[in-house]
Amino acid sequence: MTLQDLTIDNFKVINNKVFINPRIMNGNPGIILVHAHWCGHCKRFMPTYQGIAAQLNQSGDSFACLAIESEELKKDNGAVSNALNIEGFPTMFWVAQDGKVLGQYKGDRDPNTILSNVCDVYHHCIQYHS
Repeated sequence: MTLQDLTIDNFKVINNKVFINPRIMNGNPGIILVHAHWCGHCKRFMPTYQGIAAQLNQSGDSFACLAIESEELKKDNGAVSNALNIEGFPTMFWVAQDGKVLGQYKGDRDPNTILSNVCDVYHHCIQYHS
């Protein structure tokens, strides 16, 4: 699996918790990037995120690397973005195998830090860490 763009129809909000359709997750954990087409930080970060998606799936693994554009989030009158408490762009979130959004990624946006966090959170390691 490489980077997959989502639509608002792929989300559900239940008791202020956000879920992604479990069929998209296909039993695998993942991360989701919320970005805006007008955001300079997002434009600069997107190639990094695409590279991370490629690295996480280089050996045929199925780590879900997802993305949704902020304009798409407006199509549900803000239900998903409000439940996620999005304050800026780009923002990344951890997603469980069942599609439940677990929380926001708070680290640096460089590939090594993100990949190290993926290893720490999911034990999905593509490199050795000391």
